[in-house]
Parts: sequence; structure tokens; C-alpha cells
Amino acid sequence: MKQQSKAPQKPFSRFLKLIAYWLLLPVLVIYLLVWSLSPTISRWVINDALAPNQLELSSDSSIRLNPFLLKINVHQVNLIDQEQRSQASIQSAVLDINLWALFSRQIKLEALAISDVKIELSQTTEQLKIAGFIIPTDTSEPTEQPTDNKPLATTEKTLSTNRNESSLDNQQAEPWQVSADNITIQQLHVSGKHFENQHQFELNNLHLKQFVAFPHQQQGELKLDLIINGAPLKAQIDFNQQKVQGNHRITLQLEDFDLSTFAYLLPPSIQQLKGKLSIDLTQSLKISADKTEFQIEKLNTQLNLFEVISSGVKLTSKAYQLAFSNIIFNQFPDASFNVNGDYSINSTDTQVATEDQASTLLGYQQLHLSNGEFEINQNLMPQISFEQLVLAELILSNKIKLDTPENYAQYPKNKSGQLPAITQISNLSFNQFQLANNHVNLEAIIAENLSAHILLTPKKEIINLVNFSPTSSSTPKHLEKADANPQKQADTPVKSSDQVENEQTQTQTVTFAVNKISITGKSQFQFYDAGIQPAFSQIVNFNQFEMGPVDIRSPKQQTNFNIQLKTDEYAGAEVKGYVLPFTEKLNLKADIKVKEFSLPEVSPYLQQALGFSMQSGQFDNQLNVEITDGKIKGETTLAMRGLTFSTKKDIASNSLKEQSAMPLNSALSMLMDSQGNLELDIPLSGDVASPSFGLTSFIALITKKAVMSAAESYLIETFVPYANVISVVKVAGEYMLKVRFEDLPYPAQTTEIQTQQQEFVQQFITLMKDKPDTQVKVCAFATPQDLPEVTPDLKNAEYIQQLKTISALRAQTFKSHVVKQGQIESARLLLCQPQIDSGKKALPRIEFEV
Repeated sequence: MKQQSKAPQKPFSRFLKLIAYWLLLPVLVIYLLVWSLSPTISRWVINDALAPNQLELSSDSSIRLNPFLLKINVHQVNLIDQEQRSQASIQSAVLDINLWALFSRQIKLEALAISDVKIELSQTTEQLKIAGFIIPTDTSEPTEQPTDNKPLATTEKTLSTNRNESSLDNQQAEPWQVSADNITIQQLHVSGKHFENQHQFELNNLHLKQFVAFPHQQQGELKLDLIINGAPLKAQIDFNQQKVQGNHRITLQLEDFDLSTFAYLLPPSIQQLKGKLSIDLTQSLKISADKTEFQIEKLNTQLNLFEVISSGVKLTSKAYQLAFSNIIFNQFPDASFNVNGDYSINSTDTQVATEDQASTLLGYQQLHLSNGEFEINQNLMPQISFEQLVLAELILSNKIKLDTPENYAQYPKNKSGQLPAITQISNLSFNQFQLANNHVNLEAIIAENLSAHILLTPKKEIINLVNFSPTSSSTPKHLEKADANPQKQADTPVKSSDQVENEQTQTQTVTFAVNKISITGKSQFQFYDAGIQPAFSQIVNFNQFEMGPVDIRSPKQQTNFNIQLKTDEYAGAEVKGYVLPFTEKLNLKADIKVKEFSLPEVSPYLQQALGFSMQSGQFDNQLNVEITDGKIKGETTLAMRGLTFSTKKDIASNSLKEQSAMPLNSALSMLMDSQGNLELDIPLSGDVASPSFGLTSFIALITKKAVMSAAESYLIETFVPYANVISVVKVAGEYMLKVRFEDLPYPAQTTEIQTQQQEFVQQFITLMKDKPDTQVKVCAFATPQDLPEVTPDLKNAEYIQQLKTISALRAQTFKSHVVKQGQIESARLLLCQPQIDSGKKALPRIEFEV
């Protein structure tokens, strides 16, 4: 049997295997060499490129390329300078690119992961240094010089041709597409010094997934966790754009960002900035062929422990919060747009003060604005509204620290021993505010528990008014070279007068209307004048204050007012009527009633003009007046009761005019009845600019008085039974009797009714009840005995004021006791001006006159 032989191998197949072997073997060897030698080669190539910058990679730096997977691995890369200081470093990084996707013009990142990166940077006025690379920051503009002698037209033609060819190539070539499934950066630390100010940026995590950047599609999800100078910042961005359809969303949270770290970048006028800033933002963007809608679902901005100093003024706030919600921005194809949304404001412990905080210009404990809405269109005509704005514990012009306290000793003080603020309001509210079409409309302005104080110095200056002078500031070092360029200033166009006039014409005037203005609660106004002796002090209490409506657009609309005031427990005034505040000439109607106003209190203002002071008396007034286009029509009834005068020099006064006082005293005495009462009916007429008053009633009253004098002898029999209270004496030089009240002595340093005085007071009350038509003047005296342990110098204004305060308190306490215990009408007890008796045997007392 013959042995079967093998089939001979085909020569062509053997040839193909041989060719494949020898072709793949070198490629495999090259790939292996690249993989193994890439750290050394990359370090050599990179160091050669870094040499001009005097930088290099550390010897343990590793950058390895895997040519089989097209993957780059970075490990412990450290960029150092000549002094072996690290300028930047990467602990590890991986870049994995899909090799086969490159053939379809796609850059597809299978993975990009970077971790533990450190970068050093610094900037001065001369240079910017990033990771050791120096970038000059010289802002001078280089002079452009032609590089050849080609004509300009030829050069432009060549550039245009190149652009056209490049544009054509780009249109023919298919664009590259970029996508990444997962990109992460962890622990990126950037430490920098900016003009001697240190900053730290720490990127804890950056995660980008499902990222696509195609010509007609862009989408991805980005999460960011960053710390800026110790303040955490977290953000998330989701974006998806499909041709003209897009849907994007951003959320951002920043907590306690320290503003002081960047305060040096502010203008020179701001000397100091402090505070912690927090932001909470949620917004979305929708794009379609019809419109673009940008919506801010939530934007809360909060400042804590905020403080800024500018031009000598210091603004501080414990907490300030501005919150927006449901803000929608719509832009339409015709370029028109509309923005609307809601807002609210809250602020705590806010004040504007002088830089040394010695005085407060404006301050409040709490600010709350609720239910605010706004809308803006393409005409930039805003519409703003809110339901209520409340300011709690508002204070205006308050001197906290007094430079020379001894100069303020005589002025009234508050409970803290300081000068009272010009204005304090426990609650100031603005209700139903609306701004639309350049018109402001308010439903009500309400001030609750208003306290106002005006304190005048002898020079008629308001001593509790805060004045401040703005201070200049130096330019920060990093801005010293950024001075204004004179050439640029010269090139700035100056507006002509016509342009300015046109701009002013286009600016519309803002009008306003308020339906109601009112003052409620325990509200008062205090006036103190140290320019007269003794110093004048008066407190006016508001029992009622209402005014409205006020509308600047309606000049003929009546503004009604109703005001009720009290100057003490018994005296007061009531004012009712209306006014047209915006007419060219005054239009007003008022009914005014003044009751039991004490004339001795205002006597110092009249003393110099009249030549005598008013020792006692009360003033009542009934005024009915109507003013139409400046023309006065009305009448007034003046009643002065218990009026007496003195031409004797007062202890603290030496300026009385005796020669002018006597004729006026005589004339008034003719008009007064036996109790010192005077009543005049005076018609009013004329023009507001030059008013005149009818004197017919005044003359008639003098004539009537001349024929109606008679003595009332029944006083003797009537008053004798009240032996402890009154006595009957003869008037010197005349055979007639006059009733005289006995004095009521007081123990020194006392103002209250004592036990030994009770019998006198009780008979006094009985007398006043039995004689309902009798009115009595109550004149209190103080003596030096009322100031224990001192010897008062009665030429010293301070001692005089103290004694007169004791005297006034005696009279007020006596009147209040009689009115309350005996139910006597307060109008029948007339208080005299406080008096001092400096005689050696003088006793503290109250004198009475009928």
C-alpha cells in the first residue's frame, strides 16, 4: 500500500501570513516603545518647552500614553521653578478617548478624571503669574507697524480671499462632534495673591455627565462643589438644546461669602466693606421658535453683619434679605420683552451713622416689605407695588456721644441721659403702594407713637440735629496706575445744551397721591428754646392727626384734616377743615378751637416786643376762616381770662421797656373786667399776602367799657365765712373793699399737698363749689431754701431754672389736686408764671388772686 502524501501549502497564503507578521510586528514594537518610554519622552519634550519660563517637571512626574487604547495617564506631575518651589501639581489624571470614534469625526471621551490639583498664581501691577508662567500686564497700547510694503488694498483683498476659501472649506467639511459620558475633577486647589491679598479657591468636585456638543444638539448635567475663601458654593446646571428648542435649569447656593476679602477692589470712596453674603438661586431657561422664557423661581440674597463706610458715613445692618420669586422674562421675535415677578425685603438692626458712630442719621430695628410685585416692558416703564412696608423703631438724627457734655446740661434728656432724637417712631407703615405710569399711589401712611424734638440753642441752632462732613480717601495701591487718561477724558464728547434739554423733556415727572396720612398712639412734639430766659419748653400731645386725600394730579381736590392737640392735662386745640395744597393761590377752610392755653408760658417771646411780661392768664380762641384764592373771609373770638401784667424787672431779665408797657397796660386794663377777663370778636378780611383785620368791634368794646364800670360790694358778705382761705382788705387810697386770698405756705423742698395744708385746701374747694362763677389765679413761689446744701447764685441761669421748675410743679400739683378731689372745672384755676422770692424771710408758698 502506498503511503498518502501531505497536501502542499499554497504559496499565496504563506505569503500573506508572512507580510502580516512583518507589518504588525513593527507596529506592536513601536506601540510598546511608546507605552514604556512615553513618561521619559514627555518629560523631556515638556521640559524643553518650559525652559524659557525657567520651569520644569519634577523627576517623579509621569505622563504615560497607551497607544493601544488611546489613553493618557498622569501621575504625580509637579511643575517646579528653579528654586524647587512647586507652582502647580496634579496627583492623578486619566484621559480616555474612543479611538474608533475619531474615524467618524467624533471626539468621544470615555473618561476624563482629574484629582488633587494645586495651582499657584499671583498678580501685581506689573505682571500676572499663573503656575509659574509670567504674563505682562502692561496696558500700554502697542504701536501698529506694517510688516511689508504691500498696499493696504492688496492686503485686504488677500485676507478677504483667504477668508472666503477658509469659509468654503468649512462648509464642505463635516463638523466634529464632542461627547463625554463622565468628566470629573476633584480636589482642585488654587492659591493666589492678588495685589498683596491672599485668596483660596478649592474645587471639591466637578462632575459633568452625559455631555453632548453636536451641531444641532447640546446637553449635559454639571454639578459643582466649590469653596471660595472659605465660603461654600454649590451649583448644578442641566442643559438640553435641540436646534431651536431648549430647556435649561440652574441651581446655585452660596453661603457666608466674606465681602471683606474683595473690598480692596472697590472705588476709593468706599473705605471699608464687611459682611457675609449668601445666595440661593433656582432658575430655568426655555427657548422656542416663538419666544424665549427666562424664569427665576427663587433668588434669595442675604447679607449678615453688613458694614460699609463711605465718605464719612457708616452703614451697618445685622441682617438684610432681598428675596425674588416667580420672575419671568419673555422675549418675543419682534424684540419686545416683558419681565414680572414677586419680591420681599427684610432687614434687622440697620442704621446710617457717622463713621465714629457718635451720631445716627437714620436707623431702624426692623424693616419688612411684604407681597411685592413688579413688571417691566420694552418701554422701560416699571410697575411696582407692595402690600405693606413697615419700619419698626425708626429714629432720625440722634446724637449718641456728646463731645462736651457740660454744654448740653440745660437741655432735656431722654431716659438714657442723652439728647432726644429729632424723630422717633415705633412703627411707620406705608400701605398699598403702587407705581405705574410714573405715578405713585399710596393708600395710607401711618406713624404710630411718634416723638419729635426740636431743641434750639441761644443762637437758634438745632442742637440735636446731626451734621457731618464727608471725608476724603486715598487711592488703593493697586489702582494707583489706573488714573484717568487725560487723552481719553479729552476725547469724551460733551453734550450740547440742546441734547440736555431734549433729555430733560423726555424725562417724565413722577406724580404721587396718598389717600390717608395719620399719627396714632402716644405721639408728641417737644419744643425747647434756650434763646430766651427762662428757657421755653413745651410738649404738644397728638390725640388725633388725620389728613387726606392728597393727589398732586388733582389740584382742585380737597385735602381734609382733623387735628386734636393737648399741651397739658387741660389745655389743647382742635383744628378741622380742608385745604387745596396744589393750587396756585391758597384755598383753605378751617375751624380752630384753642382752650385754656397758658399765656405765662409764652410770655418770654412777647416780653421784649411788648415791654412787659404776663404774670397770669389763659387764652381761648374760636377761629372760623375761609380762604378762597388767597382772599380771607372769617371771624375769630379771642378770650383772655385772668390776665395780669408786670413791668417790674424779673430776676433773670433786664430788658423790659417801661415806657411802652404803661400805655398798653392801661388800654388792656380798660377792656378787662374785674376778674381780668378780655373777650374780643374780630372779623377777618383781606389778602393772604397782606391781610387786614377789622377793628370795629374792638373800638365798640372800649366805648362800652367806659360806661359800664361798677363796684360789686357783695364780695364782703360772700367771702367772710371762709376765714382760713380769704380775707377782706381795703384798697389803699380808696374807700372800697377787695377780697384777698390768704397765702398757702409750703415746707421747703416739697411740692405735694401736706397734712397741715388739708384744711386750707378743703375750704378752698368748698369756696369754689359755692361760687361757680369765681376764677382764681394760682401763683407759686420758690425760695433758695428749696435747694438744699447749696447757696444758689440767682444770677446763674441754671439755678434760676431749677427754682422755677419747683415753683411750676407746686402750682400744677395744687391745680391737679383741686380739680380731681373737688371736681372743679380746670378753666377756673389760672396758673401764673413761676416766680422766685429771694428775701431773707421769704417762705415757699402759693398766692391766690381773684
